[in-house]
Amino acid sequence: MLAPAVHERLVSILPGFEALWQSPANLFGDDAQAPTLCGVFAACSHYVRERVTELTPAQASELGAFLTECMAEPGTTLDEAAATCFLENLAHEPAAELLTPHLSGRALDFLRNQHAA
Repeated sequence: MLAPAVHERLVSILPGFEALWQSPANLFGDDAQAPTLCGVFAACSHYVRERVTELTPAQASELGAFLTECMAEPGTTLDEAAATCFLENLAHEPAAELLTPHLSGRALDFLRNQHAA
């Protein structure tokens, strides 16, 4: 999955993310270059961190399922970006508590290992 498809999927789960992505406050987008997987996940992690209390249970569930899906194939660029540019950014934040019940497999293991660190 390429960065534009990840961006599109995240916006479908979190519609407000698009406004952050398009704003000057987005530190991870660059108009001169195509977005990267890490950039999209990092920007979204900031969005989730700032709005964790506004996320609905359905959004948390969909986001957890998507992260689990992204991390299903170990060692891929998608797996690494979801882990290090999203979950690692939120590991010690209230968002981690919100997402944990909605993660499974490698995504859940990764987040739990980050908590232990």
